[in-house]
Amino acid sequence: MTSKNKAKFILPLIVILITGGLYQLLMTSKAERKQPQLKEKVWQIKAIKAQLQSLSPNLKLYGRIESPELLRTAAPGNGVVEQVFVRNGDSVQKGQNLVHLDPRDFESALLQAKADQRDIENQITELDIRHRSNLSALDAERELLRIAKAEVNRLDKLHRQNLSAESALNAARSEQGRQQLQVISRELGVDRYVSQQEMLKARLEGVAAQHAKAQLAMERSVITAPFDAIVSSVAISKGDRVNLGESLVSLFPVSDLEIRAHLPAKYISSVQQAIVNGEPLFASVPAHSNLCNCSGWLVRLNQPASIYTFRSMNPVHKCVRVNYWRLNLSCRPKRM
Repeated sequence: MTSKNKAKFILPLIVILITGGLYQLLMTSKAERKQPQLKEKVWQIKAIKAQLQSLSPNLKLYGRIESPELLRTAAPGNGVVEQVFVRNGDSVQKGQNLVHLDPRDFESALLQAKADQRDIENQITELDIRHRSNLSALDAERELLRIAKAEVNRLDKLHRQNLSAESALNAARSEQGRQQLQVISRELGVDRYVSQQEMLKARLEGVAAQHAKAQLAMERSVITAPFDAIVSSVAISKGDRVNLGESLVSLFPVSDLEIRAHLPAKYISSVQQAIVNGEPLFASVPAHSNLCNCSGWLVRLNQPASIYTFRSMNPVHKCVRVNYWRLNLSCRPKRM
């Protein structure tokens, strides 16, 4: 056998031996897998005690706390904001200061009203003095008129007897006419006293009203809370110039708060039917909420009908800073 033939026989044998060795090596080095053990299945059973309860479906909604009453404080006149004491969301007590306006903007109107009032009072006093003077002078003027008429009569008799000149008679008649005008003027002054007095009194009442208005505006330049409330919005800041009637601070009372939520369209008819049947609907914040604890009865359906309102039985004024609350709406007997 030649060497070439030997190589053809030996080489395949070597390849087979090497392959077999590698296979044996891999088989001996592989990790052993544990056989799974079959366990008997255990069914877990929890026993609970049956109790008689009145249950009803619950509907989860999202609502926000609002108030049907919103007070907007307004500027009593044109002026400058001197101080602002509150911010949005602040809780305020009755009588607490909200805004101060510069009092100098209101003092001028108050001083002018006082001056006008004193001026008219002095005019009334002067009218009374003039009236008393006219009454005294009227008697004297009438007496002078009587004397002038007597003088005219005397000169007229003398003139008919050719004992007096006509110029003297004419002068006496002129004096009588002038005296007659004086008497008429005095009588007119006396007659006009009542009407002038009423006119001045009317002007005095008008000025007194202006004075009271200026005094009220002066007092209202210090704006305070009329009741315990929550500040809804503050429209001004220190240094702003405001006009008469301009809104300053909006607030709502803490004693009259409601929670309003939207109903899904598919539940509107069911809720309306429950109201028609006299079934009270109860809404509450979930008990796990540590921010607010409130619950109450539905009081009305708003327009549109997808909005419903319920009045809380608990104080909720501390919760107004939260925009939306998750509510549970259910039907349950209302305790009387």
